[in-house]
Amino acid sequence: MMLALVKNHGRALQLLQEIRNAGKEDADALFNMGVCQRELGDVGSAARTFKDYTDRFPEHSDGWIVRGDALQHLGSLQEAVAAYKAGLKLTPTDDETLKKASLCLLQLDQGSQAIDLCQEILKDHPEMLTARIGADWVLSKLVPYWHIPMMNEQERNQCRRAFKFDQLCALNFDQGLLPSRHSLVCG
Repeated sequence: MMLALVKNHGRALQLLQEIRNAGKEDADALFNMGVCQRELGDVGSAARTFKDYTDRFPEHSDGWIVRGDALQHLGSLQEAVAAYKAGLKLTPTDDETLKKASLCLLQLDQGSQAIDLCQEILKDHPEMLTARIGADWVLSKLVPYWHIPMMNEQERNQCRRAFKFDQLCALNFDQGLLPSRHSLVCG
């Protein structure tokens, strides 16, 4: 819509609403109505318009993505993830949508699902660098970097399981892994 292009979203929205024919919906008009509502700061209305858009035109990935954006802005993260996932089913190599979905999942403390999402995309698109790096990045948010090598040291981990807690504390003090016996409260 030309008015939206020159940043007159209020007038563009007004014209779109005037020409809207609810019986025969134009995908572009409905999408642009949602964009105008979002740009005017009425994100709730935009989310409803984008829901209407995705209900009527579920094959358009752009609708799912902007719906997810609006829902994320409103704090409806679980719904935003669902919208982003629907968009990713239609355009699985969309880097930005994968990032947005992963961030929402991290905010929901569902990091393992974010890793699963990246790995699921990698099954069909092993060349997708964002999914590969994204899975590693999410893992780094869940587990501190310094801990990852220790997770893979099977021999060391088996030795630690063989010791009792007080024996393990004594070994750590002797090796300088803990600063002093006073810094640890056991019991």
